Amino acid sequence: MNFDGHADLWVTGYTDSQGRIRCSDVWLWDAPAKKYSFNQTLSAIPNLDIDIADQRIEGGIPNCGCAAQCFYKDSYAWRANTLIAIARRAQDCERYREYGLNDKNELIIVKDEIIDSGNPGQQAIENTKVFDWQRHAQTMRKSWE
Repeated sequence: MNFDGHADLWVTGYTDSQGRIRCSDVWLWDAPAKKYSFNQTLSAIPNLDIDIADQRIEGGIPNCGCAAQCFYKDSYAWRANTLIAIARRAQDCERYREYGLNDKNELIIVKDEIIDSGNPGQQAIENTKVFDWQRHAQTMRKSWE
């Protein structure tokens, strides 16, 4: 799961009655120590998806409310043995946002569109202002995360 060529352990299950959120427990093989170590970062990603061939890690919640219009999907990459978020797509009932990395490896909003403001003249307005990712991330995640 960290693409080092060693087999890792990945145990999954569901946490809600609708089956929207699959939790994972992940242990990575630590070759020098010759043991598995629990990885909190990977384990905290809801609906974890690993593509070994493309070395892609993704996760998120495909439907977190608002008549199936609300979702977020994150993409991750390993940088110096640390897993970091490199992109996010998020939508709620009123807005669609895309996040990308800035030159400091911080997620910032790169696209912000109004989906349904109740005013047809405001549909699909694009805004490329830079926002603090940490502050905005809290509004997109469930409180238990």
